[in-house]
Amino acid sequence: MFQKQIKPLFAIFVLSGALMLVNVGHTLAANSAPQTIVTFQDGVDSYTGTRDTYIFDVDPDVPRGSEITFIQDKNTNDERTSLLSFDLSSIPSGATITSAELEFYVNTEGQGFNMHRMLKSWDEGTITYTSNGGHFAADNTDAESTVDANWPGDDNYTGFITVSVPATTIQDWIDGTLTNNGWLMLATHADDGQQLRSREHATVAHHPKLTVEYGEPPNDPTATFQDGVDNYTGTRDTYIYDVDPETVRGSEITFIQDINTNDQRTSLLSFDLSSVPAGSVILSAELQFYVDTEGQGFNMHRMLQSWDEATISFTSNGGHFAADDNDAESTVVANWPGDDNYTGFITVAVPVGSIQEWLDGTLANNGWLMLATHASDGQQLRSREAATIAERPKLTLVFAVPVNPTLTITTSQLTRSNEVPGCIYNLYHSNSPYSGFTLSMPDIDTAPIDISADIGGAPDYYYVEANCGAGGTAVSNTVGEFSFSIVPGT
Repeated sequence: MFQKQIKPLFAIFVLSGALMLVNVGHTLAANSAPQTIVTFQDGVDSYTGTRDTYIFDVDPDVPRGSEITFIQDKNTNDERTSLLSFDLSSIPSGATITSAELEFYVNTEGQGFNMHRMLKSWDEGTITYTSNGGHFAADNTDAESTVDANWPGDDNYTGFITVSVPATTIQDWIDGTLTNNGWLMLATHADDGQQLRSREHATVAHHPKLTVEYGEPPNDPTATFQDGVDNYTGTRDTYIYDVDPETVRGSEITFIQDINTNDQRTSLLSFDLSSVPAGSVILSAELQFYVDTEGQGFNMHRMLQSWDEATISFTSNGGHFAADDNDAESTVVANWPGDDNYTGFITVAVPVGSIQEWLDGTLANNGWLMLATHASDGQQLRSREAATIAERPKLTLVFAVPVNPTLTITTSQLTRSNEVPGCIYNLYHSNSPYSGFTLSMPDIDTAPIDISADIGGAPDYYYVEANCGAGGTAVSNTVGEFSFSIVPGT
């Protein structure tokens, strides 16, 4: 649908700033933000999302969306007003727009036009002067009165022109702060307009073109815990066996779950998660196993007692661990239903709350007790000692790290940035830069906040707190109403 060009950039990550890279010592996908350039032009890479037309008071009932030019002119009794839009739905949600530029081909020279963001929807195939009830106006009803972009004109020039577009215009459309109805285009000279080639022109290169550069939305860090990958050695797995009660089985290449009468095997599994950053919010968790000998399933219960892979046996434990809310929780936190004809890889979803409590210290991470679910058939899973690294138990976590939000102020508006999923953002206010802050607005979003009512009396200072629940909190910079940043404690 569009041309895409990736521009490699070096990303800087800081612990207290807007973005954090955390090295967990094994597989971690960092939340870098490469820059992407997309070009929207009808006829290029199958893109067909441009819409352009004009309405004309002299011939008020004719739709002009299929003409090869669109015109801006405001001669008395000869007014033509243009409309232009692009489908931007291919830009990912959460992208940060860094620049935008329009390109037109001037077919008939003129003395310039202004562009205003449209507030009303329109249809290229049906809109006319009559159907609209007269020209659209830059009156903050049909379109914004503010000039968003401009070409000053050249009465002796035909050919390509470029028009810079504020990045915030595209950002507002992408974020949904403002509906993307495109632009209203009005001639700026009282008796001279211009014709621009439209998306219907025979020459594709002369069609209107919008080029947008943006930073990709950050990916949440992903950590993979698997013995032998990136020097990780934190898995522990074993089983205890009533038929051979003295034997320690932590070094075997499989671990087994079985509940046959007088032939019971109960497994234990844990992962060292100490490398996950403090305050992280777990977004998803998944286990992967390799079934060595098929069986009919197992349940997993969080262990409440500690154990040592190198010493635990049936005898040393005094008998099988039980899901009795003493040895392990009675609640099943994860399950594989089994398949008596299958060997190979399986995945088991783990509730995020199960991992979150281990990280937050609400519950000690003693791993899981694994119990067979069928009275006469269990299974063998390959352990961390298996010769093939890829077949060892693996835990994959996706998590977000609370980062300091950024607060900016422009004239009479505050805007926050640096969103972390699952966090609530609260705005605090004080008349002192260093103390006396009280909650001003709870649960604010990323839309600009009008603070004009505060301006004019005592000085005003603000900061934003990111409350990530169990994931902790992070605090923004403090800003004053004159667009400067206050460093707390100075």
